[in-house]
Amino acid sequence: LRALDNEEQLAFVIAHEINHNWKEHLKGFAGSHEMLGHFHEFEADFEGMKLAARAGYDPRKTLDSLYALDAANEKLAENYALFSRRDKGELAQALERIRDVHPHKDLRRANLLDHLNEALELYKPVPVPENPAWMGLRRSASRPSALDRFERRARAAAATGTVEER
Repeated sequence: LRALDNEEQLAFVIAHEINHNWKEHLKGFAGSHEMLGHFHEFEADFEGMKLAARAGYDPRKTLDSLYALDAANEKLAENYALFSRRDKGELAQALERIRDVHPHKDLRRANLLDHLNEALELYKPVPVPENPAWMGLRRSASRPSALDRFERRARAAAATGTVEER
């Protein structure tokens, strides 16, 4: 949630994940077939954008969600870089799988732009709250995210010299 800037982006991400489920993209998929993963991501992207548009969310405002999510993944990778390259823990493997299966954000955006007119035809505007409750939770300092907790632990470990800092 912290990576997203507005309700339209949240609607897109949820619709994208719903489409993975509906299309059974993850059934029997271990992530080793990179091109199949790319196809699934492209499909979930444009179908998710159309689903969000049907729900009343402006599809033009969903386009930047890919950049917001990519920035969050880059921050996670940067924070993880505090640990030695020799550590091939679960987090490093998960980050590699995410990068392997997801096409570059510019290719995904181009794919969405190819389908934008379809989504705009389905779009019937509905009022979108300016300050939805989830945005307040996203900014809440009293409840740090897993990424915040990880960053704090990584920096503490680097300060004590138990891991290499770059």
